[in-house]
Amino acid sequence: MKRTITRLTSAAALVTLMAAAPALAVETSPVAAKMAGIGELIKLLREKGVISEEEAGTLERRIAGEEKKQPVTPPELAVTADAGAAEQVKLTFGEASDLIGAMNDQGIISTEESLALKERLYEIRKEAKGKLDSPVPAMERKETADIFAGTAIEYRRSTKSEQEVAEMVAAARGIGLVSREESSSLMARYRAKAATDQLTGAMIDEVNRGVGESIDRRVTEEMTKVDKLGDKFAKLPEWLNRFKFSGDIRLRYQGDYFAKGNTGENSYPSPLKANTFSPLTQGNTINTTHDRQRLRIRARLGVNAKVNDQVDAVIKLATGNDKDPVSTNDTLGNSFNKHGFLLDLAFLQYKPVSGLTLWGGRMPSPWFSTDLVWDPDLNFEGVAATYAMQLSDSFGGFLTAGVFPLQEFEYSQRDSWLYGAQAGVEFKHGDDISAKVGVAYYHYENMKGKHSESLNQAINGPFHADLRQAQKGNTVFDQNMNFPTYYDDKGNLQLTNYVPALASNFKELNVTAAVDFGFWDPIHFVFMGDYVKNLGFDLDEARKLTGDNLVKDDSTGYQVGLAVGHQTVTKPWEWKSYLFYKKLGADAVYDGFTDSDFHLGGTNAKGWILGGDVGILKNFWLSTKWLTANQITDTRDKPGPFDVDVFQFNLNGKF
Repeated sequence: MKRTITRLTSAAALVTLMAAAPALAVETSPVAAKMAGIGELIKLLREKGVISEEEAGTLERRIAGEEKKQPVTPPELAVTADAGAAEQVKLTFGEASDLIGAMNDQGIISTEESLALKERLYEIRKEAKGKLDSPVPAMERKETADIFAGTAIEYRRSTKSEQEVAEMVAAARGIGLVSREESSSLMARYRAKAATDQLTGAMIDEVNRGVGESIDRRVTEEMTKVDKLGDKFAKLPEWLNRFKFSGDIRLRYQGDYFAKGNTGENSYPSPLKANTFSPLTQGNTINTTHDRQRLRIRARLGVNAKVNDQVDAVIKLATGNDKDPVSTNDTLGNSFNKHGFLLDLAFLQYKPVSGLTLWGGRMPSPWFSTDLVWDPDLNFEGVAATYAMQLSDSFGGFLTAGVFPLQEFEYSQRDSWLYGAQAGVEFKHGDDISAKVGVAYYHYENMKGKHSESLNQAINGPFHADLRQAQKGNTVFDQNMNFPTYYDDKGNLQLTNYVPALASNFKELNVTAAVDFGFWDPIHFVFMGDYVKNLGFDLDEARKLTGDNLVKDDSTGYQVGLAVGHQTVTKPWEWKSYLFYKKLGADAVYDGFTDSDFHLGGTNAKGWILGGDVGILKNFWLSTKWLTANQITDTRDKPGPFDVDVFQFNLNGKF
């Protein structure tokens, strides 16, 4: 058995080498074509080390002698191209498409001509309104310009007999795929290359006899190495084969550059005065005037365990901290203190039937989205399901839904939840063009705050959404603003705590679209657009809760852009670049989960994003990004201006 495999491998190697030979025009005379082609082939085999100089000379002399004996004109065909009446043709559209591919493989038609025939087949299918598994109706092809006449194509050896080729052409003629004149041209083309095909076949046999044993020996040696390696793996415990490990490390330099006109006092040596007050927690401030330079790292290590054929278990650890859900970065500069790993992913994935995927646990984002709504580092906790379906040859669809707990309170029924659903369609036309559109609705429950209704609530606090992990931008208010002070048990006047709360519900309608043009593969042009509208924002209610009539209805956001280059950067000198414009209103989305880099996180910002990646070595690449963002609206709880540029330079490695 192994001997048979090595023989087949040897033949495949030789055929591959032959495919690299220079092209021969079909219309070249048979003698000239075969001598030129075979001479180049012998030269190529000699250069590749497949045959020696002596073997090459022997082949050239033997072929020269055979040439004198070979008849120049092949025998006439026993079956003409018009054999087989139309009513005898019983092909489905799928079989007709396979027939075109077979004719191309046999060197009867070129790749461009096969595309032209497939366009004709599409026209027949459209006119007949038939499905792929329906028989192709017999149609008469009008006598038009012969697309095969006088066309020179790259030489490709035909392995089928004249009878088989004639039947293939007759079948194409019978369903109206080619005209009478075109079928004659195809058969004339076959006659012109028949002698070269015969001599090429003879040469393969000769080479196999002359150098087959040495090729067999080399292949057998390599197969022996593979067998020994397989024996070693076979001795390992079975459970090791069910685990797949992966990980990555990113080293980053980040510079934050603040505009000179930002709100804040540029007073040294009291840098705390150079801040804008952020009302998310009492006394919390953010830097707005002092440029910042940081070195940061991100490390992730994961394992995928195959529980069975339908269930996978995934666990991933990552750097970061448990106070920031949208970043896995660790900033260096802590007196060489150690950094820790946190549980970034832990979920089960179940595929009960084809197209349906179920998740449960801490999982990656199940949504088709951009960083307009969700930060790329954000992972979700809960359960989700996705069903993908193929609607036609070119169109597919998908449905995704998920339920995610955000905050659980032991003594309250006002737990915070996120419910999401998304539907979309995909279009793909070969590798040339693809498109995807998704419409999603994200519903937050029990996130909006309310005023304390009693002094007891102001002191002890009602249960509300905890905003300590929020970023900035959303309209907020003090839940205890109606009870600013109180007297304690000893009669001393006390201030109530400042308790920030959201002034809006969040019911986000999100439309995301991307179009990928791959005509120049591997270089792709990808156009992207994303739009979001918070249907839960009520301007009157927001002004009532905040007591601020300057609050505006800024509840929409969008992002548009273009990416050019390789789809992924994993090899040396692969590259891609991108340019996006983003505008995200203050209350368009919940600010805690959106991009943490643009405007240093949150909402109420607009600006540009420019970046690119380039491969250095395998799975090792550098990337840069420049984000320039300005605050959109200045209000009492969002003083401004606050403009900042962020530059990032990364070295990335994955394994």
